[in-house]
Amino acid sequence: MKSFLPIAVLVIVCLQVQSQSIPHAVERLRHFKGNIHTDYSVAHPFVTVTDLPSNFQETGQQIIKIEDHIYLCVDGTGRVYELKQTSNGFDWNRVDSTQFYGYNFSSIYFGYKNELYSFGGYGYWRSNGHLRKFNPKAGDWELVRLEQEV
Repeated sequence: MKSFLPIAVLVIVCLQVQSQSIPHAVERLRHFKGNIHTDYSVAHPFVTVTDLPSNFQETGQQIIKIEDHIYLCVDGTGRVYELKQTSNGFDWNRVDSTQFYGYNFSSIYFGYKNELYSFGGYGYWRSNGHLRKFNPKAGDWELVRLEQEV
């Protein structure tokens, strides 16, 4: 039963975020202890992000909770948005300054030791096994050295 709690919370969050009616589900997610990441969403983005170019409006998204932070990552862009509570409710604020690289489509985002990571991806006619760590101070992704690319 305990192992189904994160999945149940995740399903509720996905349904709520997708409909843009997020406060109740986000509150539950924000108070959940531990890290959570959603499965990749292609057909229906979780959130409408207004500052994306039109050709990325329907691209996949992942929501990742790391400690007290909830992030939205948009597939193939490297963009990172953080959910912030405002006087009017909640807003997704862009926290990166990433330039479009085009080689990280279908990468896997996850949290580890309070940091946001992205692994792998596809672009420029090849798959890659790069591990990238988000540097919030620089607002950009940095490659993590690995002994070999998987």
